[in-house]
Amino acid sequence: MRRPILVVGLIMLIAGAVLLGYGFKYTGDLEALIKAGEWDVTWYRVVDSHGTWGDVIGHSTLPAKFERTTIVYDDVSEEFGFKATMTIELLRDDTVVFQTGSDDGAMLYVDGELVINDWVEKGYYTLANPVRIYLKAGIHTLELWYYSWHGPDEASFDMHVEEYEIARSMQMASGGVISIGVVMAVIGLILKPKVKI
Repeated sequence: MRRPILVVGLIMLIAGAVLLGYGFKYTGDLEALIKAGEWDVTWYRVVDSHGTWGDVIGHSTLPAKFERTTIVYDDVSEEFGFKATMTIELLRDDTVVFQTGSDDGAMLYVDGELVINDWVEKGYYTLANPVRIYLKAGIHTLELWYYSWHGPDEASFDMHVEEYEIARSMQMASGGVISIGVVMAVIGLILKPKVKI
């Protein structure tokens, strides 16, 4: 009984590792389909809780994608916001998934069309349903608006081709296969062999 469990556990461990490695390659290949630099950011004072722009207070850059992070410009951390632009190059016709998170408001324009309008005073959250837009291969212009009135100043931005979600699921599943393989291999090692009389 011991040997078959050990063998099956090792096979699952190897299969999970192969699947995990392929998942990383697959996600990397899909991430490479969108070429992006940095956001070119113009910072503004905000004059009311509705996100009305005031005077320009400066310029900077942000990375193309950023996890939930505190947004601060210089020493300004309330009643401010930004308008940021970035061009991306999509290497093939594909559906691109855009996701924003913000405290307070955020809007996203793709090639001049408003695709995310979450311009309200609120606590941080990401969209329950990210926006999916079919785009032709080539250059596209993104414009991201953000503002914070009072309280925490947090934002996030992500984009990827739709198929990326399948690749991420593959990576998650491979972790499960590896875990099961490890458990089975350990059980196979600690079980006592049958005694022949």
